[in-house]
Amino acid sequence: MFSLASLNAKIIYVDGNQPFLGGDGSSWQSPYKQLQDALSDADNPNDEIWIKKGVYPFSSSVTFGTVVVGRKL
Repeated sequence: MFSLASLNAKIIYVDGNQPFLGGDGSSWQSPYKQLQDALSDADNPNDEIWIKKGVYPFSSSVTFGTVVVGRKL
């Protein structure tokens, strides 16, 4: 069974090694540079945040149900 929340869920991409700010987090070609931006964008309990390997400062709470996935490249 699917819910509307799972249908609207998205994957949000983060790459702290990006040389620029301004990505919208919608793909690896346009990732957020800062983890905080991805956490702010995760507005659905089924959203996932995919993070490239790196060190990210963290000072926020995570919405219940949000999955954060690290990706080794």
